[in-house]
Amino acid sequence: MIDKPNILFISSDHHRGDCLSVSGHPAVMTPQLDQLSFEGVRFEQAYSTCPTCIPARQMIMTGHDSYGFGVHKYIESTRIPKEMPTLQGLLGGTGYQTQAVGKMHLFPQRCCYGFDNMIICEEGRRLEGLKRDDYEWELEEKGYQGKIWAHGVSNNQAAFRTWHLPEELHSTNWTAREACKFFERRDPTKPFFLWLSFTKPHPPYVPPLAYWEMYRDRDIPMPARGEWLDEGPIPMGIMDSWSSRNVDLVDEQIRFNIIRAYYALITQIDFQIGFVLGDLRERGLLEDTFIVYFSDHGDLMWDHGAMFKAAFYDGAARVPLIIRPHKGFDWQKHSWRRADVFSSPVALYDLMPTLLEVGGADIPPDIEGLSIFSGRKRNYLFGDCDGDHFVTDGRYKYLWHSAGGIEQLFDLRDDHKEEHNLIDSLDPKPWRQRLISFLKDKDPIVQNNELKSTPHPGNTFSRERNGWHARGAHY
Repeated sequence: MIDKPNILFISSDHHRGDCLSVSGHPAVMTPQLDQLSFEGVRFEQAYSTCPTCIPARQMIMTGHDSYGFGVHKYIESTRIPKEMPTLQGLLGGTGYQTQAVGKMHLFPQRCCYGFDNMIICEEGRRLEGLKRDDYEWELEEKGYQGKIWAHGVSNNQAAFRTWHLPEELHSTNWTAREACKFFERRDPTKPFFLWLSFTKPHPPYVPPLAYWEMYRDRDIPMPARGEWLDEGPIPMGIMDSWSSRNVDLVDEQIRFNIIRAYYALITQIDFQIGFVLGDLRERGLLEDTFIVYFSDHGDLMWDHGAMFKAAFYDGAARVPLIIRPHKGFDWQKHSWRRADVFSSPVALYDLMPTLLEVGGADIPPDIEGLSIFSGRKRNYLFGDCDGDHFVTDGRYKYLWHSAGGIEQLFDLRDDHKEEHNLIDSLDPKPWRQRLISFLKDKDPIVQNNELKSTPHPGNTFSRERNGWHARGAHY
């Protein structure tokens, strides 16, 4: 008799927090995630506090914020220290069979960091001796060697097209199938922890034709555009998107088609989650499984003229977070009701202690993450990424951009698109002081109880020669 729930930990990459139909998005279709939300709870103010792939994933695994872990931006070769406990390692120590399927973005790429096994899809990334990931391996065996990346769209490029191979060979469908294979092969005497990690809707934006066509007649909402773009120095996070990816040169029709492709990739993930949950149901496992859905960060999708991540505007930093508890969950104990929506800010690194509590494992005493079940709510959530910092209480958000010392203050309730900077109409001093108090003794950006800025280069820039992230034949 297994007395612990199974845990299905589902993640995507680049899924914005507002792109759920259950949250009122006018175009995106996510019926499976909506159903999970109705059966569970949803967190409206969940944030990636260093919104780029590697730091976000490592904070999830370790329960540390960027200062506790020591990583503040995307660095390709970042490793988790051997002595640092991980979510999967601690659950494994309490009797869970731990499995990862999909994108892990760890280094070395085959290092399990506490997983019993990993079946990986690394988006064609080959580092430190990796010759092929498991996704490429299978497609090569099916006769598609040299063709996987022949769509020609880069992994970080403002471009799109439909998927060029049979739909079943898309990484999203492959990832879902591998999850079902694990259910078949798992040890039936143990509870399982499965991290099911989809690579999409991360670019390249290449949805299968069926999902692309689902959005043919959908009205795509206009991206946000801050008035502050015309009022002074432009934050470097916005300008970097222009200089390194040329997204400012893309015409409006192509922009809307890329957004359409992005929505299609989200819906494809949603439907494949339905396939996985259907497999669990038919095996009699669904009701005994604690399910979480989240993304490592969002995608600006031309909000304020920019693309991608590594910024603290909601498009890039706010993520979906849905929890559907298992059948034996004590709703009354935690003061939860089905379909509840919570507005207090939570961080992705809170997921580690939360799941350790679900699995009956001890929570490391030195982590910054708080179990969502603990009843301990933050008054303020802080984040930093490559020189930018933010503070939010769920209602207001304060941003500090080190380059130029640019301050921004947004009312997220009345201006959820962050188009109106209130820095001149509301007193920013309390917010600035909260950030200073948090960073003091942690970050040299605080000097003499003030935030130290660096020079801003002005609103002009040169095109960088680093735009090629496309994959080749991979023979």
